[in-house]
Amino acid sequence: MSGGGFPLAFTARSEKDSVAWRRGFLQTFLERDIPQLGIRIPALALRRFWAMLAHHHAQIWNAAELDLLLFKDAKRIAVECKRSDAPALTHSMRIAPADLHLDRLHVVYPGTRRYILAKNVEVVPLGELIGRA
Repeated sequence: MSGGGFPLAFTARSEKDSVAWRRGFLQTFLERDIPQLGIRIPALALRRFWAMLAHHHAQIWNAAELDLLLFKDAKRIAVECKRSDAPALTHSMRIAPADLHLDRLHVVYPGTRRYILAKNVEVVPLGELIGRA
């Protein structure tokens, strides 16, 4: 039986062994894997940052991010991809246009109809973008 992405932590004989494995995994990730991605922040600083976020929020850190930002003809166009059949306006969609000085925000989804969520925020079917609508 597998414990997902961390089988050795899941199948450890004790909680103490599981915690030791996870600490070792995190240390290897911060000291070896992250630098290989070109990120040159010291491992200790990243560990402290992650701990601060985990303790402060007790959840995954979610910043008002976008999936894609395009620059065309001096315009800033954002693209947010949603898997939902009927995307609704989120807090990040409300604040992104002003915070990022966007001219337009397109919310791409697998549905079939185009509709407006807010000023300069439009839901667009994926089929329209790839020429299948």
